[in-house]
Amino acid sequence: MKPIYSSLTDDPEILELVSMFVNEMPKRIAQFNALLESDDTKGLLNFAHQLKGSAGSYGFAELSSAAAEIVSAIKNEKPKNKIIVLVKNLIELCNSASVKPKNVTFK
Repeated sequence: MKPIYSSLTDDPEILELVSMFVNEMPKRIAQFNALLESDDTKGLLNFAHQLKGSAGSYGFAELSSAAAEIVSAIKNEKPKNKIIVLVKNLIELCNSASVKPKNVTFK
């Protein structure tokens, strides 16, 4: 999967915060894996909801949307296997979150 970048990295004041957010991804991924392993649906709901907001605030719309899908699936009592697929997709996206190198533009 190709890297995904924050839409806010052009702002030097925000770049440091975005970098911290990206550097915390391994902890978030570990938390999602632990919640899946323990079959903690309420914990998944809360953690996905939290990531939905923070990812959006840091300019990662793709992460925010994927987390929102999990929240919706849990609230709408979708089958467990569907929720697992959504969480694994989010984990893959979290692994792709990167800080865009300075002075590089993407089209």
